[in-house]
Amino acid sequence: MAVKFLFKTAVAAAVVAGAYAAAGYWGVPQGVRWGLETYLKPALGAKSVTVESVTFDPWNWTLEVRGVSALSAKNKSLLSLRRFYTDVSGESVTKLAPVVSALYVEGLKASITTGSKKVESAKKEASQTSASDSLTLPAFSIADIRVTDSAVTLTNSKAGVSCAVTDVNLTLPLVSTLAAGTLAPVTPALSLKIDGRPVKASGTADIKSAALKISATDIDAAKLVRAADLALPVRIDKLSVSADTDITFKMAGSTPQVTAKGTVAAKSVDVRDEAGRNFVKLASASVTVGHFDLAKQSVSVTNAEVHSPDITLRLSPAKNSGTKNAPVEKSPETSSAWQWSLAKASLTSGTVTVIDQSVKPTAQLRIAQIKASAQGLSSQKNKTGTVSLSARLGSGTVSASGHLGVSPLKADLTTKIAALNLAQFNGWVKPLAGAQLTSGTAQLAGNLSYKDAKTPQIAWRGDFSLVSLAAKNAAGKTLMTWKKASANGVDLKSVTPVNLTVGELVVEQPAQKVTKTVSTIADILGAVAAATGHENTARRAGKVSQTVQKDIRVKNLVYADGRFSVNGIGRGTLEALAVETLNSIFAKAGK
Repeated sequence: MAVKFLFKTAVAAAVVAGAYAAAGYWGVPQGVRWGLETYLKPALGAKSVTVESVTFDPWNWTLEVRGVSALSAKNKSLLSLRRFYTDVSGESVTKLAPVVSALYVEGLKASITTGSKKVESAKKEASQTSASDSLTLPAFSIADIRVTDSAVTLTNSKAGVSCAVTDVNLTLPLVSTLAAGTLAPVTPALSLKIDGRPVKASGTADIKSAALKISATDIDAAKLVRAADLALPVRIDKLSVSADTDITFKMAGSTPQVTAKGTVAAKSVDVRDEAGRNFVKLASASVTVGHFDLAKQSVSVTNAEVHSPDITLRLSPAKNSGTKNAPVEKSPETSSAWQWSLAKASLTSGTVTVIDQSVKPTAQLRIAQIKASAQGLSSQKNKTGTVSLSARLGSGTVSASGHLGVSPLKADLTTKIAALNLAQFNGWVKPLAGAQLTSGTAQLAGNLSYKDAKTPQIAWRGDFSLVSLAAKNAAGKTLMTWKKASANGVDLKSVTPVNLTVGELVVEQPAQKVTKTVSTIADILGAVAAATGHENTARRAGKVSQTVQKDIRVKNLVYADGRFSVNGIGRGTLEALAVETLNSIFAKAGK
């Protein structure tokens, strides 16, 4: 019985092995040949695709493809491949991910045309298919990568742009996003030309590690992007890129490691929107990476610089869909898969122009002399760094500096506004209020704090003032002027709900000029109440008599539970009327 059982088992094993070998030696090559001929034709728009030979060793999991050729309808070569070879490791089974021990590409010549209707349709279908894909990198490991005697020509038929990447020779020990595979004992190397401009790299290797130093100068990246017809929401007209980077391959124990560091720089940048209008211009920018690890998804930036950026932001009118938007709920806090840190960053001589077409007529604001810096920022939880920002708006200046954290988002900033001309905001004031500011400057100094939460926590403490304020209505008549209005000791404890305390509210020499002759401040407050639709307050204002030139002073003004209040002020006084006027305008209904 035992002999019979062993015989049957041996026969079954032989049959399975024979079937496996037959499938490997014959089935896999036929499947690869069929796949190449079936899918390359529509992908390249080829008339014909031929394959010289395909071999597969099912015992060693090695695949070799020779003599692939794709021709266009005019018998122009679209793609040719002398040899492709790959050796798949058995670790692919245990890791449940592709682990490749060797990948060779020899004599690849490709001529890729973009911008055609067929290509646009394929890109649209691919983008819809991958719209919900995660940004998480797939798990894979490829060792002993060799690309020799290869070239790719990109031609955008719609834009009439062509870019040739020629003389491509590449050798890499490993590219991996997981702890698997083996560091191949090869010296890394890279050489190619982009439209004739060389990109070179020199490599070194020893028993446990290898290194590759890559340098490139003034590569026309804008032309490369246009030729590839990448699906971008902007148009890149100019972009010159240089790089000086080092890639290190190490075998740490039994786990391979690939890290990188170096500097990537750009200059003469000109990015337009889809209509060809100015969007982003900058003289130069650079990023120096101290450590980059693809498998661990971590990056450490030692320095980032941006010089003379000129940004134009256009706000379009909101489209009315006829339906109300559902309230947006704050999603639970999630941490990014990538871990990052920024040691130092700076921005100098920046300019931002805001063009708001959502109001009529179009409003415009220019922010100049922008200067910003940051130090010690990180994705590490509860880690805080320092930031500073300053800019000029017309003759005024704004600035903020202090501490900033990213995970969770929190800030503690000293804020300051000086001599800010309010008339430059008339593009927004006039369509919203039906009036315009003819003069007036704002001053502000205080401390702003913010902490991200289900209900964001916002607080501000400081002083605020408006000087020489004057406003006119749509007919050009002066509504009101005052010498100075100031709020001292402002303490905004929260925004939702609003909890505000003002140590002292002072209006100096109010209503020097108004649209009608008045003899009392009460008349002015009554006019304000009446203009905002609060007739009862306006009638009570007539019972209070104070001279025009007397300043209004209200101390310890509090806004809480939806209304303003002041302790110690008797009814019928000017101060009480001022508080009532504020409540008639700003208090919540029913308060």
